[in-house]
Amino acid sequence: TRLMPCPDRRQTDDHDVSAITLEDGVKLDGAVSIMPGVTIGQDTVVARGSVVTQDLPCGVLASGVPAAVVCKLKQDS
Repeated sequence: TRLMPCPDRRQTDDHDVSAITLEDGVKLDGAVSIMPGVTIGQDTVVARGSVVTQDLPCGVLASGVPAAVVCKLKQDS
């Protein structure tokens, strides 16, 4: 699990700067936006141009504005 660095809250004029959590194996295509406080589950893929506004579960493909689960990805056996 990786936590993206957040600036000190006092330096942000009271904007929400909650950490974004990307679990292992997450793949983000280009121009993806992730809102503060969101966790993206292990091995999830987020499609180009998506805006992630809430947590995404493990092992799914998500796409859209706001991002929604499109399908569950196959697990390697």
